[in-house]
Amino acid sequence: MKFSVNLYSEEMRPRYVLLTLPFMLLVWALVVILLLLGWGYAERQLAYWQVVEQQAGQRLQHQRTQIASQQQLLAREPSEELARRVVGLQEQVDTLKQIQNLLQQKDSGAPGYATFMLELAKYHEDGIWLNQIQVRGTQMYLQGGVQQSEALPAWLDRLSQSPYFQGKEFSNVTLTRDTQDNLQFVLSSAFPGQQKVADE
Repeated sequence: MKFSVNLYSEEMRPRYVLLTLPFMLLVWALVVILLLLGWGYAERQLAYWQVVEQQAGQRLQHQRTQIASQQQLLAREPSEELARRVVGLQEQVDTLKQIQNLLQQKDSGAPGYATFMLELAKYHEDGIWLNQIQVRGTQMYLQGGVQQSEALPAWLDRLSQSPYFQGKEFSNVTLTRDTQDNLQFVLSSAFPGQQKVADE
């Protein structure tokens, strides 16, 4: 007759306790560190946005001062050139107001779009204004005007140096002139099946 004896009973097996005091203290320490890092990052981002928004407001005030000065000159000495400059300055003011409004609403928008508007505000160029701005994923559409033709490629060159626009390019470019002899431009990113550049 054979007998089987279990010498390794349930009571004799080692038990592993995961929720020990040192383990819980380690978890809480990691949670606190992550919260502090997140709070610090949020504080830096908030300060950065506030500086950019303040700079956009300062540019806006500067452009408004220029408009008032040019309008005074225009009232004393009517001139087509001055009239064009006043119109151009007003267009720039409208662009800055649009950017500033979007910066103020940045928390409700998508992060990519907020970054896009941030870069436009940082690399704003005098003599260039935007009438329409559209962003859909990696596709961009900008419509606006420029007083001097050489200002557009200079602005695009500066814009390409920004972190957001690095590696991106406008494959469709259209230039026309309005009745006041200002250049109107349309810039758009590459759409599927479209790789040509149109110039006038």
